[in-house]
Formats: sequence, structure tokens, C-alpha cells
Amino acid sequence: MFETILTSAMRAMPTFALQLGVTLAILVASVLAYRAITPMDETKLIKEGNIAAATAFGAAILSLALPLGTCLARSVSIPDIVIWGAIACAVQLGTFAARPPRRSHSAPPILVLPSLTPLPSPAESAPWAARWDG
Repeated sequence: MFETILTSAMRAMPTFALQLGVTLAILVASVLAYRAITPMDETKLIKEGNIAAATAFGAAILSLALPLGTCLARSVSIPDIVIWGAIACAVQLGTFAARPPRRSHSAPPILVLPSLTPLPSPAESAPWAARWDG
């Protein structure tokens, strides 16, 4: 039985390798397109040690790779992978391009926090509560 499974897997290996190669080529093209539509140079920021840029770029690659992985798992032929992979990447890149513009780095972001005052003690907030403690 194991021999049959191994023989079948070995016969399917060239087809799978070709499908995987096409999927990886679509991923590389998508990442290059993502880099072209973003306003900053992630590679430069990552080389400068910017952890936020590295995290955002890694998340972008993952968000492009996940739909492609599904295309690879569900498709039955190379044209099927190309068509659905292109659609998936177009949707993902469309969401990246449609997001609101980022603020310039010249002005720091404004963070408004509510006034943090200490809470009153139970006796101060409800004088009647002191009578019921005993």
C-alpha cells in the first residue's frame, strides 16, 4: 500500500512543482507590485532597523501568500492557478492601494487620553455603604 502511495506521489511531483513555481512567481510579482504602490521604501526602512516596517511588510507578504496558497490547494491546472491567483492578488493590492493616505512623519500623531483620576473609595461614593459593612 505504501508503495502505491509513493509511486502516485512521485508521478504527481513534476505537476506539483510546476504549479508551485507558478504560484511563487505570482507571489513575487505581487510583492513587487505592492512595493511599487506603497509610498515608502520598506527595504530601506528595514535595513535601518525599523521593526514596524518589517512587521508591516511581513504581514503584507503573508496577506498576499494566503490567498495564493488557497489557489494552489484548490486549483486543478496551471491556467486555473494563474486566473484565480491574479484575481486574489488584484483584490489584495486593490485594498492596499485604496487605504487612506498616511500622515507625514513631520508631525507626531496626536493621542488624546481621557482624564485619569483616582476612583473614590466606597465610603466616599456611597456613604450608606459604610453602614452595611458590619
